[in-house]
Amino acid sequence: MPEDERQSTPAASPSGTGPRRSDAEDVRAVAQLVVDATLGVTGVVQSMHHTIGGAPARLFSSPAYAIVRGVTRVVGAATDRALTGLAPLLSERTPGPHRHALLSALNGVLGDRLAETKSPLALPMTLFSEGKNGWQRP
Repeated sequence: MPEDERQSTPAASPSGTGPRRSDAEDVRAVAQLVVDATLGVTGVVQSMHHTIGGAPARLFSSPAYAIVRGVTRVVGAATDRALTGLAPLLSERTPGPHRHALLSALNGVLGDRLAETKSPLALPMTLFSEGKNGWQRP
């Protein structure tokens, strides 16, 4: 999804109250994470092969890695386009506590990346006490 189209969504409380969410938006954001992770791993593996194999590895493997990156980007764009078209058919609902717990864990690991890309999966830094929103970072 293009960066300018991504928007951060306010956090719902763990109890499940808050703004309604589109399932399609969540699936698109997860698909984008998968594409980003695939591109990142491809870069790491390519760098490792170049370090171990030297010039011959660079010569023969660089085109293969370029193809992997290109195919990954095409699949990501096609997935995003398909999910955009399916959005009206997918449900919209108020998120529950399970979604919030999963997003909290995801943000604990990838929160900076989610915020940088303005992913709809990004949650603002918030403290909860007994299921109630106690503090939110400005």
